[in-house]
Amino acid sequence: MWKIILDALPSLLGGLALFIFGMNFMGEGIKKAAGERLRHILKILTTNPFVGMLMGMLVTAIIQSSAATTVMVVGFISAGLMTLHQAIGVILGAHIGTTITAWLVSIKITDYAFHILAIGFVIFFFFKNPRIKYIGQVLFGFGVLFAGLNIMSVAMKPLATSQEIQDLMISIGENRVLGLLIGALVTGIVQSSSAVIAVIQKLAITPTPEGLPLISLTAAIPLVLGSNIGTTVTAMLASIGARLNAKRAAFVHVITQAIGSILFLFFVPQTAWIIYQVMGTSNIPADSMDVAIANFHTLFNVVNTAIMLPLIPLLEKAVCAIYKGEDLMAESTLSNIDPEVFNTPSIAMNLAVNQLKQMSKIVRTMVAKARESIINKDMSAVEETIRLEDITDMLKREVVDFLSRILSQSLTPG
Repeated sequence: MWKIILDALPSLLGGLALFIFGMNFMGEGIKKAAGERLRHILKILTTNPFVGMLMGMLVTAIIQSSAATTVMVVGFISAGLMTLHQAIGVILGAHIGTTITAWLVSIKITDYAFHILAIGFVIFFFFKNPRIKYIGQVLFGFGVLFAGLNIMSVAMKPLATSQEIQDLMISIGENRVLGLLIGALVTGIVQSSSAVIAVIQKLAITPTPEGLPLISLTAAIPLVLGSNIGTTVTAMLASIGARLNAKRAAFVHVITQAIGSILFLFFVPQTAWIIYQVMGTSNIPADSMDVAIANFHTLFNVVNTAIMLPLIPLLEKAVCAIYKGEDLMAESTLSNIDPEVFNTPSIAMNLAVNQLKQMSKIVRTMVAKARESIINKDMSAVEETIRLEDITDMLKREVVDFLSRILSQSLTPG
């Protein structure tokens, strides 16, 4: 067994590295191509958690990484661009959006990986137009991602011939807690649930000499559940040194995924039965196991999000109780401006004035922090000054845009 594993390990790790690189490279390309649109998509969130969930789902489906979306949200909260209440809805939506990768794996798009990679390479390296170049980067990363999957798939085939590995997969299926821990540990190390679930899918569709899936559905479910817990490590790492509400948002990510995964762990046979019914079979062949796992991943995240969405106020209170204190910059967004008042310019002007007053408070705090950094040679005060300056710059741009829109209306005499 160990010889087979050691022989397969270089290709497996190399393929995994290509998968993660491709996913990150593609995500960066999408962010560049979209420019400020992704930030504005998240900024148009209202206090309605359902809208936040939809936005989180959309952004994550685009960049194919719930961890990346959550890290983005943590950064927005730290910069004062988003409140904790808004962030929770986005994080819940990200859980659903991340399931797109498992579906891409299941539709056998890997057969065209090198075609996509080649087209992306030509566009990315030979076109000078930035917009076209970014599209090439997206295609190139997409191709690399699935080329990595192809390499992993080839590396895993010899594993199915080992009786010891088959026995190990059976033991994981019989011990749900072990499967959960393995999934969480591996994902915590790799920091990509999409990558780990893709590996599970590739293992599952590898047939044993008897023609059975190397990993059964009841063995795959705990591994996927563990992977959903392990992916929260990335957000927690991103929240280190961040503002209080950013830490709270990252911990919401942990709570929702951990509670949902542990609850589902008690109903593995029942969940597997539901997947069998959805697929219309009681005996899933090896070559359809990736679809079954994609079905489960989607089912879990949709049900878990549906349960957690009405509990957002409770989740907010819970994390505030765990992380006690006041986040002084929690209201540094355009909280005094309501886009609905454009039809009444006189009211809109008053709201703009109130927003400018709030900006003046932030500027006074920034000046005090700058003075503190000079007198005490305090680097944390320097960082806080820079952060407050970024917030002020953002608010200035938004207020100017708001005033420009007001001026496009017919103003009444004051």
